[in-house]
Amino acid sequence: MAFTRTYLQDAQVGGVRAALIERAYLDSLGRAPSGGDVAYWQAQIVKTGANYADILRAAGEWVLSAGNEAEFAAMIRRAFRLSGRPQPTMD
Repeated sequence: MAFTRTYLQDAQVGGVRAALIERAYLDSLGRAPSGGDVAYWQAQIVKTGANYADILRAAGEWVLSAGNEAEFAAMIRRAFRLSGRPQPTMD
């Protein structure tokens, strides 16, 4: 784990960091990160040694926090769409 953190902090692996961030967003939120998301996590990885698990944990906490109901609903719709099931309704 320590090697992975050190490797990801290397200035020469920005593309690897970007791919890791994108994968974490797709796996946790079902969508690609925005440019701002990538920039934020690039900086966090370099500064603190954050990794894939940290991004997943933060995404889970963020989507369930107050004020993010629209993102949570969109995540549910994406999951239903990917599963081939009808979209959920309020009924």
